Amino acid sequence: MKRLSAFVVALACLVAVPRLAHARGCTEVSDIVGYEKCHRFGDGWAVERSVPLALALQLPYVTFDPSGYDFDANRGKKDPTLTFPGSSLGAPITAMGFGARIEGFYLGPLYTGVSFGMGFGHEHFAPVTVGGSTLSPSDELVNTTIVWGGALLGVRVPLGWVSLRLEALFGGTSLSISQHSSLGDFTSTAGHGLIEPHVFFDVWTTPNMTLGAYAGANVFDTKERTAGLVLEWHGRAFDGQYSFW
Repeated sequence: MKRLSAFVVALACLVAVPRLAHARGCTEVSDIVGYEKCHRFGDGWAVERSVPLALALQLPYVTFDPSGYDFDANRGKKDPTLTFPGSSLGAPITAMGFGARIEGFYLGPLYTGVSFGMGFGHEHFAPVTVGGSTLSPSDELVNTTIVWGGALLGVRVPLGWVSLRLEALFGGTSLSISQHSSLGDFTSTAGHGLIEPHVFFDVWTTPNMTLGAYAGANVFDTKERTAGLVLEWHGRAFDGQYSFW
């Protein structure tokens, strides 16, 4: 009976040992018992072996102040370009749309990246008389398009499950509007440079996902403002730093 019990215990050990090795992340690499390959301890959370990048989807609200800029109105490639002052359009143009961000956290809380996007709207801006023709807002569902893009430079302050960011976008923005007249349809465009500081708050929904909100304004023209929501995936859990203390 004792020999039978010892045999059962030995058999159980032979079955349990490979399973425990597999639970540790080990796999057999040879028919010879004991030749195994195991994962390095901490592979699931080690910061130094994860990608320091973040990818985000933005849902922004943006404005473009046409005052102070000249718009080029075009009807066709062979037709002459008409120019009119943006101040004749009236108040700033607004739009909502989508955008994307790519960031790299290489220097602790400091990060750099790029951001770009497009916004669409339907505005009742003022008619413009130029070249003997009156250009009125188009009745299309979308008669204004704002495009922007540039480089990001910022700093992230980790506060546990909440983060505060201070960043700035260095780039440019442009506005395209659709107009119609007795001569036909026109597309008028204008653009300018952009330096836009942002205040950014985000909440970690998981160690690698955040939901955030931001707001900012163009330093050259504070009438041009932006705000939005950001859903972001982070290659490093908590960007490698959960808190300062």
